[in-house]
Amino acid sequence: GSVSKYGKKATRGVYWIGRWDGSKFQPDEVKPKMLDLIPGHLSPAVSRMASGELVGIGIVDERRTTEAQLKAGWAHTFGLPRVYRLMPDGKTLGQAPLPALQRLRQDVHAGGKALAVTGDRKIADFGNAYELIADFSALPTSGKYGVYINAAARGSEITRIYYDRDARQIILDKRKSSTGEESEGPLLLTGDYDVEAFGEPRSFHVFVDHSVVDIFVNNAAAFSF
Repeated sequence: GSVSKYGKKATRGVYWIGRWDGSKFQPDEVKPKMLDLIPGHLSPAVSRMASGELVGIGIVDERRTTEAQLKAGWAHTFGLPRVYRLMPDGKTLGQAPLPALQRLRQDVHAGGKALAVTGDRKIADFGNAYELIADFSALPTSGKYGVYINAAARGSEITRIYYDRDARQIILDKRKSSTGEESEGPLLLTGDYDVEAFGEPRSFHVFVDHSVVDIFVNNAAAFSF
């Protein structure tokens, strides 16, 4: 079958782990792994910084209709820079936000203190551009848990990002993300999550910049939309 942005075989960024002898790359496995948990982040340009960190910055592809793109006058945007590292299993790529992004922090809500949240509760309205770190001190033995972002009054708009522990999948639910009709493609996306490589999801590090969201799970697995 063909590969497309929205099909069952969606356009994805992939990678191989292997050995480089200076002239030839020998992958450990023929089959590549998915760079992101969920489709939406493509074509990263990769460079090694003076500090030695291997950093990639990729494109968050369009999910608006062609008409919406023409009306806006632009299409696509870049995600945040990610630092790549080899996970302890020696066969999985880990991704974390570039530490230098911390210098962009301004106001810290709740005095920088951890908030104890139980059940389905809204913590605060952070506006259209913010950074959220949700650390779970206790995990359920089964079921689903995660974060809801950009919730409008009375739930008319809300975006859900959560982990299904039974299915071992990360779910992105955009079915109520907007009351507009300018989105394209599937609004409920799922991605397999490698628990052995990344560990049980305990931390959801979320960057929201208006219509673009970057997410890092355990500072190891990532996706953007």
